[in-house]
Amino acid sequence: AQIKNTTGGGIIHGLLSAQCLAEAIVENKNYQKIFNKRLKKSLSLHNLIYKTMSSLTDKDFDKLIGLCKKSKIKSSMFRM
Repeated sequence: AQIKNTTGGGIIHGLLSAQCLAEAIVENKNYQKIFNKRLKKSLSLHNLIYKTMSSLTDKDFDKLIGLCKKSKIKSSMFRM
């Protein structure tokens, strides 16, 4: 049940959490500690993005898209 709130996907995160569980079982380690170290940051970030995007109105999205159309932002987006 490890999904990315931003996309609804989760195959990779599910497989990674299964890998964490296998490691915890084989090496007799704490699953939660392994999971937190490898996946918690990523899943928490997706949850924050989802909550933020869900709170935006149509007007907010229009403004955000307008800002992204500016040339400085466009050029920095392509450098990522």
